[in-house]
Amino acid sequence: MKNLINNLLFRVIFAIALGILLGNILPKSVGDIFATFNALFDQLLKFLIPLIIVGLIIPAITKLGSTAGKMLIVTVAIAYGSTLFSGFSTYFASMAIFPSLLEGQSVQNIADSSRSLSPYFTLQIPPFLDVMGALVFSFLVGYRAGASTELQTSRNSL
Repeated sequence: MKNLINNLLFRVIFAIALGILLGNILPKSVGDIFATFNALFDQLLKFLIPLIIVGLIIPAITKLGSTAGKMLIVTVAIAYGSTLFSGFSTYFASMAIFPSLLEGQSVQNIADSSRSLSPYFTLQIPPFLDVMGALVFSFLVGYRAGASTELQTSRNSL
């Protein structure tokens, strides 16, 4: 039982279920408090994630040295290939399955029946870089630092 409670997946599923149950019971003002926390945490994450990317990728690519360029090409090819494969397979599967599932169904206006939560206040924290800018910057700085490290190592061995 203790292992189940310490399991992160169990905690996430439990929190989602608790949020669904309490969201229908609690008044809107309590939900707005959670929406405020959510908005603040969202801004903090958007600010920190590019910095975390820079802090983790620069040292990793520096350690790779001259092989970083080859590994990047292979990694990008695998990433784009798997993205294209999953996108096309999802499209063709949905085109084959959904028409028969949705035949005779009508869509109701869901927006009328739902209530919306809004935060009490928001705090705008603009990030230094966007995620793609952080990735490109990290690769360029790490690749150059790795090349400089290899050059100094070869000079010291002479």
